[in-house]
Amino acid sequence: MANVHDMGNNKYRVIVSNGYDGEGNRIRKTTTIHAKSKEMAILMAEEMEQKFKEGKTYDFNNYTFSYLIDKYVEYNMQLDEKGDGIIKAVSTIVKDMNAIEEIRKHLGKYKLRKLTSIAIREYISSLSKDGARRDGKAGGLSPKTIKNRYGLVSVICKYG
Repeated sequence: MANVHDMGNNKYRVIVSNGYDGEGNRIRKTTTIHAKSKEMAILMAEEMEQKFKEGKTYDFNNYTFSYLIDKYVEYNMQLDEKGDGIIKAVSTIVKDMNAIEEIRKHLGKYKLRKLTSIAIREYISSLSKDGARRDGKAGGLSPKTIKNRYGLVSVICKYG
């Protein structure tokens, strides 16, 4: 089990272990992560420990928006927005996934620590310009579609 210690200012010291080496010393990794709450830090630490046990390393301070999208999809795409367990219609999931993949193309490469409101505004603004439509027609997306796309970006950010 990972140890998580609150250091204040949304910083947490995380110690994960993977048993003992041949000389009886603990095999462990210590790092500092940034999280909005201790609960989120614990979730991140558990994932970090799992990766460590699999022989992989992960620097939680280098999460990309694409990673956050993956986590959002994994957790939310089967539930409705209220989270009451009602499965979304297949057509809704397909529509959302298409929008998510478009968002990923434009914002996925950003590290979460570097993603700014300016980058998000530039992306949203680009949706109203020629070339934003996947069907090749002239003009940008409709105001309603742009609003929906912004809402989806916002929900993913809130999830993170």
